[in-house]
Amino acid sequence: MLAILFMLDPRLYILDESFDELSPHWRGRVGELLRERGATTIILGSHLLPAYEGLYDRICTIRDGRLSPYEEESIDALRVPGTTADNVLEAKNITLSRPHRSMSEERPFRLSLDSLELRSGRITKLLGENGSGKSSVSRIISGLLREEKGDVLMNGRRLSEKERRRTVAYLMQNPFEQLFLPTVGEELGSTGASDERIEEALDLFSLEKDWYISEISYGNAKLVQAAVFYLLDRPFAVFDELDSALPYGASLNAVRAYLGKGAGLLVITHDSRFASLLEGESLVIEGGRLCR
Repeated sequence: MLAILFMLDPRLYILDESFDELSPHWRGRVGELLRERGATTIILGSHLLPAYEGLYDRICTIRDGRLSPYEEESIDALRVPGTTADNVLEAKNITLSRPHRSMSEERPFRLSLDSLELRSGRITKLLGENGSGKSSVSRIISGLLREEKGDVLMNGRRLSEKERRRTVAYLMQNPFEQLFLPTVGEELGSTGASDERIEEALDLFSLEKDWYISEISYGNAKLVQAAVFYLLDRPFAVFDELDSALPYGASLNAVRAYLGKGAGLLVITHDSRFASLLEGESLVIEGGRLCR
């Protein structure tokens, strides 16, 4: 979409959270292209202020439907509660190769993962450039993508793909790929949870049951997605760029809710500040290989 926009080269650019799911490298490249054009630009975003450095003359906040001067919000880091690691999920000696969608890329994408370990009540952060293999790792451990070689184990026992899907909640980058029913209430009701637990989830994630899925924002769709998997009680969860299009407070609240249930978390993000707010090990994936 950004490529099409730059080809059209309008006099006014309105970028609605276009930076949120880009790696730092691509945020910088998009910023360079905008500066070269010198057009009037309006950037809408919920955080990532350093990514816009040099692009704005004025920064504002919308509060209660009104435009106000921006005031940076102080956010406390999230500390992991001291919990016993009852469950351990391991991905070992995983390999995967697949051709790129672009015909100009002759070599296939290759993923080689020696070892990745998740533990109950703990956070592991996974960082890396767009296309480096973060989502591929997530899909393998959650049973949505079949590896060529290797094993995914829970407490030492090998899990089939079907078992992984019942063990690991994978919250995809695009929440609308996992929402299918007309309203928030119907989505939460599809989990089979009791009315009492559904009300708890609505309150916890600041949702209304009569909201239509087709009318809610991208950020609220992410919260619905998080609420659905919260009710499904998977012992492990992958947040694939949960923080894009959400304020830090809402993202941290979702992480806190899952930790409160003892879930082990893999948090994928391009935002170094958000990563710094989460207590836990940080891993980087580069060109399909995991680096510590």
